[in-house]
Amino acid sequence: MRYDFFHFLGRKISCVTWVHSTHFSEPDSTILACGSWDDPSNKVSIIKLGLGEGDVRCTSLSSAAIDADTTTMQFLDPYLYVGTSEGSLVRYAVGPDGALTQDACTPLARGFLVTDLHPRTHRLLAVGDGQAHILDPNGLESTTSFELCSRAAGPVPAAPSGGLPVHAAHWVTPDVFAVGGDAAAIALYDTRQARTDEASARCFLAPASDLRLPPSPDAPGAARICTALTTHPHQPDLLAAGNTCGQVAVWDLRMPTLPSCCVPAHEGTVTDLAFHPTRPETLLSCGLDGALLAWTFRGPHFQSESAEISDLRRLDLGYNALAMHPTLDLLACGCESDALYFRSLFTAE
Repeated sequence: MRYDFFHFLGRKISCVTWVHSTHFSEPDSTILACGSWDDPSNKVSIIKLGLGEGDVRCTSLSSAAIDADTTTMQFLDPYLYVGTSEGSLVRYAVGPDGALTQDACTPLARGFLVTDLHPRTHRLLAVGDGQAHILDPNGLESTTSFELCSRAAGPVPAAPSGGLPVHAAHWVTPDVFAVGGDAAAIALYDTRQARTDEASARCFLAPASDLRLPPSPDAPGAARICTALTTHPHQPDLLAAGNTCGQVAVWDLRMPTLPSCCVPAHEGTVTDLAFHPTRPETLLSCGLDGALLAWTFRGPHFQSESAEISDLRRLDLGYNALAMHPTLDLLACGCESDALYFRSLFTAE
């Protein structure tokens, strides 16, 4: 069955993630978590989708109030981890009935915090205020913290607090993560190369390499901030990035001097990127311009001239986040229009 529908929630959705739990085994259904922003009473919610033949049924299983904008979200059974605009990492236990119970809240930064969970090692990464924190998801108090340093000069300046989007962080390998910053710069940090400054007894982490998006021909003087990062599901050497000028680029990290692909994808900020999990030649992007795009690359290399672009759905207001279901042909998007959008990509009518 092919899906193409909205589910209205009455608040702007800033992050989405699929929930894969042994608790939820109902046939023809799947579970999604989402969080809101820019609302006097932001919420984290668990939504069940009934995907049987006929009409789709969306049911809200639970919601929990949160005292900040939600910025990022990951699920590791049975916990949901939520980063916030005030620098806290909040953990919720998700019960068998979908009920949310907050069981931990760890302040890690003074402002905007982004997180990522490595799919195999389950190392939880949180980045904010020029610091990176690597946490044990089962015990958030077990934290290794690094002050991020540039190659040549001291610590990275603190990221501005508040607002969406600001920056991005993503695991590349079990030991290396990427952080997006100002001027479209992307730094790769290797946690095995941490060094300790004896005078201050703090851990510092210097980038193993730096990447930079070329200037946008459409806005050569515009300020550029890297706002989205993701890696290929089977080839972690392929890193995709998006920025506030609407550019989308793909690097082969084995030859990182220039991106193998760099295209003016959106008319404004790129808010999220994801490779399709079962058809990874397709890269999905969304932005504040209200565009949801699928980039299908033909041939063994991700190059601009080999990309075929599909405009999936245009909105008057923007998209903030997207997530592909790992086993179903089902894309979920968080929208500025107070709704979730769901769509099949390859399923025939």
